[in-house]
Amino acid sequence: MKILLVHPTFDIYGGAELAIVKLVKYLHSVGDEIHIVTNIMNYKLRKDLENNCKICVVFGNDIYSEMASYVQKHYQEYDVVHMHNHPSELTLYPIKYPSVWFVNEPESSLQDNRLDPKEYTMVNESISKIITNSEFNQEWIFSLYDIRSEIVRYGVDSEYWNKGNPNNPSIKNMDIKDYEFVACHSGWWNEYKNQVESINIFTKFTKQVPNSKLILIGNNNTPYASKVRQSILDSGIEDKIIIVGMVDKSLVRDVYTRADVFINPCKLQGSFLSTYEAISMGKPVIVTKNLPDIKLVKEHDLCIVSDDFYQSLLDLYLGNIKVNLTAKDWVRNNLTWENYGKGIRKVLEGVIG
Repeated sequence: MKILLVHPTFDIYGGAELAIVKLVKYLHSVGDEIHIVTNIMNYKLRKDLENNCKICVVFGNDIYSEMASYVQKHYQEYDVVHMHNHPSELTLYPIKYPSVWFVNEPESSLQDNRLDPKEYTMVNESISKIITNSEFNQEWIFSLYDIRSEIVRYGVDSEYWNKGNPNNPSIKNMDIKDYEFVACHSGWWNEYKNQVESINIFTKFTKQVPNSKLILIGNNNTPYASKVRQSILDSGIEDKIIIVGMVDKSLVRDVYTRADVFINPCKLQGSFLSTYEAISMGKPVIVTKNLPDIKLVKEHDLCIVSDDFYQSLLDLYLGNIKVNLTAKDWVRNNLTWENYGKGIRKVLEGVIG
C-alpha cells in the first residue's frame, strides 16, 4: 500500500506527532510505502521518521493552499491519502479519492460547535472515512459532520515509561525533598489543558499538606501562559510550583517516576497520551468527567474520576481512596502502538476497496 500522509506542521514533538511517528514505523514494518507532506519538519522528528518514509516540505505563508496544491497534483500516485491535523482534511476537495482523516483532537472552533458550512461540504464530499480516538470525539464529530467515525485508540510505550530514574540530577536540582508529596500536571499550556485549575486546586491543598510540590510539564510558550503565570503569582505558593517546560521525553519520564500523583483537570481536550503513560507506570491519576476517553476509563477503572479535585487529592494523600493496582496491566496489554497501527491500517485498506 502506498500512502500519502498529510499533516500541516511538525514544528513541535507533541502527542499528535508521536502518534504519526509510531504509525509510520508500523506501516513501514509491514511493507507499506509512506510519503509525508507538511509545511514544517523539525530536526528531531525528521531523524525519527527519515528511515521509514519520504518527507516533502512545502513552503509558503498559506499552509492550506500549499499543501492542497501538492496533494491535488500528486494524489493519484498513491493508493490512499491519510490526513491528520486541521486543515489537512480539506486539502483533497473537490476531489473524491480514497482518503482517511484521523482527528487527533477537534480544533478549538469545533469545540464550540462552530463549523463553517463550507467545511462540512468539503469533508463530506471528499473524505472517505474519519477516525477518532474515543467515543466522546466520535459523537462530537458525528454531530458536526453527520459522519460516523471509526475508533482507534492511541498506544503507550509501557516498557519505556517504566524505566524512569527519580534520582535524575535534573530532578535533584528542582529542590524536591524525599518526604514531599509531589503532584504532576503534563500538557501544553492552554485553556483546555486547564493548568490554572491545577494551581487553584494545589493552592488549597498545600494549606492542609504544606510538604508538597506541583510540577507543571509542557510547552509554556503559548498565549495562555500569561494566565498561568499570573495565577502562580496570585497563589502565594510560587515556591511550591515547579515549571519544567518542554523537555526531553526521558526527563518527563523521570519526573513522572518521582511524582506521587498525576492530575488532569482537562476541559474536553484530552492529554490522552500523558494520562495513559502515567497509568502505565502505576501512578494514581485523577481526571475530570470531561476527559474525552472517560467511557474507557470508567469501564476499566483506570483513574480516579472526580468533580472535586481538591478532596480527591486530599483523600488520596490520606489513604482514603483505593487505587486500582491492575490499571497499569490493562494499559500495557491493550493500549499498544502495534494495535494502533493495525487499527489505522485496517481503515486505510477498507477505503481502497
